[in-house]
Amino acid sequence: MTYEQYEKRVAAIDGWFDKYIVETFTNTYHFGHLKKYHINQSDKFLMERSRRLKRDISTFVGKENEIVAMLVSCILENRQELIEYIADVDDCDVWEVTGKIKAPVHGKSYHYSMTHNWKDGACSCSYFKISFKKNEKNKNAIVITSAYPY
Repeated sequence: MTYEQYEKRVAAIDGWFDKYIVETFTNTYHFGHLKKYHINQSDKFLMERSRRLKRDISTFVGKENEIVAMLVSCILENRQELIEYIADVDDCDVWEVTGKIKAPVHGKSYHYSMTHNWKDGACSCSYFKISFKKNEKNKNAIVITSAYPY
């Protein structure tokens, strides 16, 4: 792909990106395993999963529609880098964007680390990540693989 072709793709995607995001990512089922692992999970669930996977585990706390609205807002705030990611047909890597957790949504985590005493409860999270990959069947689409607080 030449730079001119890339620039044309960026301009074309810029014309439909916002509508695509708002119409596609309408509920938790469009955010990978978000609902299964990262929404309103209990402390027991988080501790067991952290112990089993030997890594930090987190969950959003709040109403699903408010969590989705916060995530969609973050995607739109990072629209230019995501447009450029979609436009670059040679980039097959996973892409991540970061956002700040905003009330009324909260985040909590259990760290797989000696520095976190689980008896003190979950740690509060201030930020979140959204992970994207290219849709293998549609060069103009992205798939969200996960979204989680940290």
